[in-house]
Amino acid sequence: MSYKQVVKIILIVAVMMTFAIQSTYAQAPEGQAYTVQPGEWLSEIAGQFLGDTDLYPAIVEATNAKAAEDDSFTPITDPNVIEVGQKLWIPVPEADAATFEGTYTASLPSASSPGREMTLTLNADGSATRSTDYLNGEAPIEEVGTWQDNGDGTATVTLTGRPDGTTYESPDVITFQLSDGALTATDYDVSRYGSEGLTLQKQTETDSTAEATIQPEDVVGIYKSMMPGGSSPGLDTTLYLNVDNTVRLVSDYLNGDPPIEEIGTWEVVNNQVVVTLTGQADQTYDNPVVTTYNVDAGTLVEVPAQPTPGAYVTRYLPFDALATGQEPVPYDAAAAQQAITEAGFVGIYKAFLRAADCCGRDITVTLSPNGPATMSTNFLNGQPPIVQTGTWAEVSDGRIDITWDGVDAPLMLELVDGTLHTTADDNSYGSEGLTLYYYPTIALNSNLPTVTGTITYPGESALPPDALITVRLSDVSLADAPAEVISEQVITAGGQQPPFTFELPYNPRTFDPTRTYAVQVRIESDGQLLYINDTHYGVLTNGAPSHVDMVLVSTAPAAAAAPVDSCADVAVTMSTETPPDRSEYLAYGEDSPVNSAIVGAVLPVDNQADDATTQWRDAVLPELGVCTADFAPDQITVYNTGDGQATVVTASDVLFDDSVSAQEVRLDLVEQPDGWQVEWGGVRFQCSRDDNTTEWQPELCP
Repeated sequence: MSYKQVVKIILIVAVMMTFAIQSTYAQAPEGQAYTVQPGEWLSEIAGQFLGDTDLYPAIVEATNAKAAEDDSFTPITDPNVIEVGQKLWIPVPEADAATFEGTYTASLPSASSPGREMTLTLNADGSATRSTDYLNGEAPIEEVGTWQDNGDGTATVTLTGRPDGTTYESPDVITFQLSDGALTATDYDVSRYGSEGLTLQKQTETDSTAEATIQPEDVVGIYKSMMPGGSSPGLDTTLYLNVDNTVRLVSDYLNGDPPIEEIGTWEVVNNQVVVTLTGQADQTYDNPVVTTYNVDAGTLVEVPAQPTPGAYVTRYLPFDALATGQEPVPYDAAAAQQAITEAGFVGIYKAFLRAADCCGRDITVTLSPNGPATMSTNFLNGQPPIVQTGTWAEVSDGRIDITWDGVDAPLMLELVDGTLHTTADDNSYGSEGLTLYYYPTIALNSNLPTVTGTITYPGESALPPDALITVRLSDVSLADAPAEVISEQVITAGGQQPPFTFELPYNPRTFDPTRTYAVQVRIESDGQLLYINDTHYGVLTNGAPSHVDMVLVSTAPAAAAAPVDSCADVAVTMSTETPPDRSEYLAYGEDSPVNSAIVGAVLPVDNQADDATTQWRDAVLPELGVCTADFAPDQITVYNTGDGQATVVTASDVLFDDSVSAQEVRLDLVEQPDGWQVEWGGVRFQCSRDDNTTEWQPELCP
């Protein structure tokens, strides 16, 4: 047993023996809510938020104190057991609560440039520096000054000039409130920063571009990988990374043949694990087999020489984490339950248990047709597995008994949530019992390929802690049908801010290289849509990548005043003709790669007024948010279709980017007592590339 394993066991035992359920807080401390995600445990969350995995008792105490005040929080009675979806209360780290020192950043809009990237540094000696980059190719503006802690949770920053000695006639004085790692201006010059003010996010040491260094002792251990079978029931492999940098790889094809054992060496190179297999015990390979793995939260993930969309990705899971429950078995219980119910109990099952001495129990149970059963128990200590044989029979609906040769009492198992579990009457495996997982389901879910990416949005607006980020991998092949959701991940903001990372697995067996796939994102809070992607992010096929960095747009309505002035000269035509058909447009909507908050909006237009054309222009364009100082649409056409209905088409014949040469937005409206409500919206394009560049098309341009 390794030193790390011993320490981990000692810590778990100590916590279970000494942990007090009652909180030491008289009331919940300052902090933030966080929702537990799949695969997380308390020490990992403590490392993420408090900077030290050993500080998890602080989260327990804070959560229990919060639960006494707010019944939406559940007290933690055992720090080793937290549930997915459970709300935790994360206390503010003492260092963050006590000091303003550090570096803060913000991305801000700018009227005369693409934007402003601002960095404010408050030094321990009371000096302050600020750098403002207008992203226009010119050097950032550097400023210097001082800062002062006011002792009431606020600090005042006074910028007095430039590093070259230039002194401001009127210093720029800003008072900031520090909360949840963000500086928010409470007293400032509105003429400089606007009515929305200024908020900067604190950058922690983990924001450094330097990657964490993986040490060899971090990856020493035993790993399991289970792959679906092609010409055999499956491939069950065990990888031993030994402390002396030797390797043993045992590959069992689960077909009754002896496993294949390979040997070699391993090393850590550039934060990756490189395994070199030099041969078998009685055979040396002419060309060693070299495989590189990334280390992802203790799992070894193969880095393929030639990434292929739709191909399985080999993942080696740490066995000790599987056996102790710290690494959940990759499993779809519902799918396993359905498979066993429909096909019967015949098949291969796996269990992962701890052992009293080295190094664990890797159990494989095979239930063959017509009754034969075998169980192989490998103690992972270099000795041959212990093999038992016997017979099995279904004794009632959802229950089987296995009678081993030479053993009087049968092993009694019942089907529970897609697993075979020992019954309450069978204590042969202790109080926790034996849980056998259906091998085909483990193999599929262990090695699914994924689409990965990041999510961000412009500006410095902070998400509410309860904001939900829904990320979907969808089949968008059909323009006239809803997208088919292939995979979905829901992320709770929990006080964190972008960029957010996501990982969307998909099934290689249903992957179709002739289809078109895309990633779609929505951010919502309290039932309100906040952000969405209005750009098509294709993945996997047609030359698209498997990783995308997504930038979302806000769904908040654009301010009315500035766009109206910018579009004052846009021509408006009232028409009695029939507008183009809806089918010629790509509809806005949740299942569409484009969306707009204008759907559902009510436009205050009096269609009978003398200035109805001006009212339509001034109502539609601000809502669409298309008018800027440098750009305005070319034409607006209002179709009065009768019976309290109207259609507005906005045309723009300009080059938006390198793919779109023209765009039309169509809005269908229904008259209401207070104006006209948009009930449907869509867009169509003329493209700059591909075979057809002259006709309108209801799909995103290539």
